[in-house]
Formats: sequence, C-alpha cells, structure tokens
Amino acid sequence: MDTEFSLNDFPSEFVYDIDNKESNISKKYLLIRANLQNKEDCERWLKAYESKSRTKWIVAKVMTTPFRSVFHKMWMCHLSNRNKSKDSQRSTDCKAKIDIKVKKLNRNTKRKDKYLRRDPPLSAVMHLVLKHNHHVQCDSVLKYLRISQEVTEEFECYFRDGLTPIEACEVHEMKIKLNGNADINLADGSLNPSLRKVYHLFHKWRRVTAAGAQPIKTDTLRDPLKEAVQCLNNHSTQLC
Repeated sequence: MDTEFSLNDFPSEFVYDIDNKESNISKKYLLIRANLQNKEDCERWLKAYESKSRTKWIVAKVMTTPFRSVFHKMWMCHLSNRNKSKDSQRSTDCKAKIDIKVKKLNRNTKRKDKYLRRDPPLSAVMHLVLKHNHHVQCDSVLKYLRISQEVTEEFECYFRDGLTPIEACEVHEMKIKLNGNADINLADGSLNPSLRKVYHLFHKWRRVTAAGAQPIKTDTLRDPLKEAVQCLNNHSTQLC
C-alpha cells in the first residue's frame, strides 16, 4: 500500500548500496549497505528517515552484546501489534521492520567483506521490510504518529510563557499554516498533536516543574483567536 521504492527515500547524508542479489524490490524487502559507523549514526539515520518518510518505528529488539558487530538493533512499524492489545486502534498488525547491524572494522572483517573495503566503508548491514499493510501518508494514519521531541520542547516553551493547552494549540496551528505543506503537516500527529495529547504534555510538564508551573486560565470572556494572533506575533521567532 505504498509507492515504489527509491534510494531518494532515505536520508541523503549517508552513502548506500543495494545488494540486488539478496533484495526483492517488488516486495520491498531490501538488503542495503550504508556508511553508518556506530550507534549514534544509526539513531540519527532513523530519526531522519522517520521525518522524511512520515513513519514511526518502535524498538523491537536490541542485541546488547553483539559478537561480531559494533551495534545491532531492530525496529517495528509503530502500527505493529507489539505491546498493544488486540483491539487497539494503534495496531494494524503491520509487519514492516528495520534491522540495522554495524560490523566491526578491522583487517579480518575487511578481508571477508568487500563493502568494508569501500571508501567510505559501508559498515552497516540494513535488512529492511518496508511493505506496510496500511497507507503511510493519509490523515487516518498520520494522526497516530507520536509527538517528536522538537515539538514537545516547543510546547513546553508555550507553557513556560503562560499559554494554556488550547492557546498553545491555536498558536502552533497558525505557525504550521504559515509554512509549506500545511495540509499534511496539520494532519501529522508528530508535528501537530491533538488537544488531548497537548493536555497530557501540559500535565506532565506541570508535574515536572511543580511549584513553578502556571495555572490554567479559566476566563471564558476572553477572545481565543485574538490571543492566539497576539501570541503568534510574540512567538514568531525562536521561543526559547
């Protein structure tokens, strides 16, 4: 239920090579080598891929003591049934997964693996199953994407500046509408969380900040739109 695969779908800052013998592109099963060298590279790659593909991945397995590798970790699509009840709306039992292993780079491994003799060495072995059983870029799926860390920090800035959850949502949506791809970004839960999620963030923030938190305003005579516009003017630049 996805478009055709292309290496352009991947973050451009890394180097890739597809192992055509082991891959089945029509079924979106791919064996790809890449120049990821350590845990930090892998996590940076995944974060960039999530942003570019508008997908979300949850940890399925971590090899804590890999014998012949520097790092080895597997992720499943966030709509898999992992850690979910049978009737969960967040599960379509999707089987898409990402498995990344970073090989050790030394004289012995270079002798046995031609990809490690490249410049730069393609140390990462990426087994990718990218065939989702659901559409990726549609409103009904995008809304389930979890809030990104950057957006979480942005809402915490709103709260520190005295905005209520409703006001924060109004300001945030206005900012999104002023930028490109407004329609799909408004539907994307990682960029534009629902009011329910924002209230959850707010109460979590209040618990953390404890005595320093601002109380929720209850003045029903105020003009929310007017306040949102004013807040937008005050927050159009960097908030923190």
